[in-house]
Amino acid sequence: MKCFYSDADAVGICKSCGRGLSLSFASEFPQGLACRNRCEADVQRLIRLSGAAADGPGGTASNTAVSGVFSILAGGAFIYFAGGFSGGVSLTNFMGGAFFLFGLYSVIRALVIAKRNRSQSPKV
Repeated sequence: MKCFYSDADAVGICKSCGRGLSLSFASEFPQGLACRNRCEADVQRLIRLSGAAADGPGGTASNTAVSGVFSILAGGAFIYFAGGFSGGVSLTNFMGGAFFLFGLYSVIRALVIAKRNRSQSPKV
């Protein structure tokens, strides 16, 4: 493949626009290449967005917290409508407990992600 901007052989593809780039027209980032003086800001934004998505289930602390709260509520509903644990452990109670525990895990994970994001954010 040839470079979009010259007749030189391409060494990679721009993460933003997908054009082939030679060494002289490429700006290198840790997670990809960008067209020099054209797509650098877009590639930086894409790298930040993909980093947020990699933070864990749901991508961000707020998404993880919301799914955790939903799981806690769903688990409580399962247990409540099954009549609690007074009649022994049924499949519905087991599912309710599993949802509840997963919800607790998700909320704790969201707190850890939020704390890590605060410690890694640049200080102004």
